[in-house]
Amino acid sequence: MKSTERRTLRNSVILAALIAVMNLGAGAEQQAPSPGTEPSDTPSIDLSPDKLDFGQQAVGTVSVVKSINVTAVAPAGAAAAPPAATPASPPPSVKISATTTGDFGVDAGACQGQLAAGDRCVLTVTFSPKQLGPTTASLVVTTDPASTARIVSLSGEGVGCCAVGPGLFTGDWFKSITPVLVVVFLYLLGLILVRWNMIALPTRKLLMTQIESVRARAATLDPAKPGVAQINDLLNKAMGPFTKQSAGERAWRASTPMDWLFWTRGQELAGWAFVHEAEERMVTFLEPEGIRAAMEVAEAGLREAGTSTAQALAARIQDALAATPSADIERCKALLSEALGMLYDRTDTKFATLVSWHNKTVWLTCCGLLFIVALAATLQHGILLLVGATGGLLSRLSRSLQRADVPTDYGASWTTLFLSPVVGALAGWSGILLVVLAVKLQVLGATFDLNWCNPCSPLALGLAFLLGFSERAFDGILTQLEQKVQAQSPSSPEQPLNIGTAGKLPNGKVDQDYTQPLVASGGTPPYKWSTTNGTPPPGLSLDPSGRITGKPNAAGGSSFTLTVTDSASKTKSQDFTLTIDA
Repeated sequence: MKSTERRTLRNSVILAALIAVMNLGAGAEQQAPSPGTEPSDTPSIDLSPDKLDFGQQAVGTVSVVKSINVTAVAPAGAAAAPPAATPASPPPSVKISATTTGDFGVDAGACQGQLAAGDRCVLTVTFSPKQLGPTTASLVVTTDPASTARIVSLSGEGVGCCAVGPGLFTGDWFKSITPVLVVVFLYLLGLILVRWNMIALPTRKLLMTQIESVRARAATLDPAKPGVAQINDLLNKAMGPFTKQSAGERAWRASTPMDWLFWTRGQELAGWAFVHEAEERMVTFLEPEGIRAAMEVAEAGLREAGTSTAQALAARIQDALAATPSADIERCKALLSEALGMLYDRTDTKFATLVSWHNKTVWLTCCGLLFIVALAATLQHGILLLVGATGGLLSRLSRSLQRADVPTDYGASWTTLFLSPVVGALAGWSGILLVVLAVKLQVLGATFDLNWCNPCSPLALGLAFLLGFSERAFDGILTQLEQKVQAQSPSSPEQPLNIGTAGKLPNGKVDQDYTQPLVASGGTPPYKWSTTNGTPPPGLSLDPSGRITGKPNAAGGSSFTLTVTDSASKTKSQDFTLTIDA
């Protein structure tokens, strides 16, 4: 039984093999070309790329155009086959058609004609989503005569309109704005702490030190002498805003929230004014040698000031110092008081300017933070603000490494550090809008094409950081857009060239000076005048700038033609008559 089964199985295998061989031969006979039939020389097509991804696109809007390159390719062996057409016949060609479905559109453009082998054309595809969510479709390209169809995969995602965020004071609104509010609050808190501990307190301590120094010198004076009490009163007024009286002793007054928030409100400026006034009054009590030493220091300060008034006063002090020791001590005191007053006024003015600059910077910083919150609350995309602020801060930090700050600049060097992140945030956010506009106006190439509705894309984040970091990049895009808009703005029509001088010129007299200006308008100035027919009366000549001048030497009338030419080579001619009286 087993032997019979083995023989049956062997015979089945052999029979199957024979059937397969017969089918293979039959297929080969069917595929073999019939006698006299030549291979087809109709070109095929090649598409590049074979898929397109449009990314996110707002519903109801049309995406930027993406291209598909179509190339007609000669079939293999076509060159070796004998030509089927006569030499006068056109080369074999193919006509293509492209269709797509869904939210995608295609424009065949130049591909609608006949394409011979080697010809190329471009299909343009757009994406206009009609509903939210991802979508896919296919672009089918077929040829006539018929051949294998080519397919390009299309994909994209419809998103909601991102120009308007969620409703105000809703749950989604609070979630979207919370990161920006937290960062702004922390930044504002850090600004207040830095201003108070690194700017306000050092400035106040410097003032306190100067007050105590002057007070120590005043303590060596006889209190009974006239003027000493006034000096101490000035020092007490200078110290007053920063101290409190406790059991008859002076002590530091605790800082208030108003000091933290609104430094500086003028306390330090008033304190320096009182101290300087006290120092000027101390001149009265100086010894002669002390006066000479103070005058030498004052002379150096005046020469450093560099103004003509300061230089003149320094010269007078130098003359007084060159005199004998028995020089008028009262005159020396007067010169020293005048010099100190000039130097202190210059110092106080400089301090007031720095304080004003610092306060304006803080005001601008707070306004910038307010606008950052407003933009994030109404138009969203807070991530662009944060990335731009990071770029602005990094830019300022890198520059600060190469700068040596002045120790007593009263916080002026901090102002740019306060402003840089705020400026970077606003530049990064608004700069992305400028990039989108620049691509639409073809100021920037397709490389910078980004979707405003997708602020978290690497391209959008990178550009926001760059625009926040580099002011030149932001200014460059803005300048190019401005030039583009101006170039496309309709210009006023050019007025035609015209001669405004009447044809009959005023009469002249023999042997008397004659001057007659010629007036032109319109065209493109400047103008150039010339004589094209006839000549002015003898003795007169035409200046190219448009003046007939000279001294006529004979009576009579004259007719001539003058032509004016503008800088655009346009001309206008007019006949003139001029009579010379005897």
